Amino acid sequence: MGRPRTGTKRLTADGFWQARLTLNDGHQEWARPFRRRMTEQEADVLAAELSERAVKENWSTIPEEFDTSRETVSTWFSRWSKYRQSRGGASWQDDVSRFEQHIEPLLGRLPVREVTREQLERLVRKLEAKVTAKELSWKTAYNIWCVASRMFADAKAARDPALRVRPDNPAAEVLRPDPAMAVNKAKAFLYPNEFLQLVTCEGVPLRWRRIYAIAVYTYGRAGEQAALSWADVDLAGRTIQICKQLNAKTGKLTTTKEK
Repeated sequence: MGRPRTGTKRLTADGFWQARLTLNDGHQEWARPFRRRMTEQEADVLAAELSERAVKENWSTIPEEFDTSRETVSTWFSRWSKYRQSRGGASWQDDVSRFEQHIEPLLGRLPVREVTREQLERLVRKLEAKVTAKELSWKTAYNIWCVASRMFADAKAARDPALRVRPDNPAAEVLRPDPAMAVNKAKAFLYPNEFLQLVTCEGVPLRWRRIYAIAVYTYGRAGEQAALSWADVDLAGRTIQICKQLNAKTGKLTTTKEK
């Protein structure tokens, strides 16, 4: 009689314990993470119990209730977005909205390991159809596709091993929404005489005239301007350093988009 199985465990990026099981042909697979918070000692007990069960029941595959291979795209996305949030990503909230509105209705119920290139190409065609119908701009469709593409790239090779659930990336060779559909919009500019009228007009509150002047002279985005402090201004060198921005949703300072 062999020694009791104790199981191998690890902590995922979103704070859940996960057990690795040895199946009857000798190969090992990670089971679905335990979906409740627990101490390491509790995780040791559950990992050992699951490992012993795999031996006693002679598992050749992990049953569906414990099997990450049956994890849906929606469930995997939830783990992925929590991981990105934990790393301080700036766009994860916007990506949740893009996923829920445009990706989840088409792919959400599918097992994340079984999504095919053809299904992702269908997503692209759906996005292009929305652009044609003027329901979306091309840039918005492209941003949605970037979420889907990044998802499946990380499903293969995420920094967090717990998110790696595929041996391949089905989005790797899928073409993005057709750039020819993009509409180049005419941009509005303030001419010097218009700018002078704006910043000298006493009908505009002084605070806003100052904000407009900083925007025009620094080219700073709204969040970058909101994060400016006197420490960023070098009067002797006549420079302003823009190296941080204020996230309007969280109220937290982050690095700028172009660093």
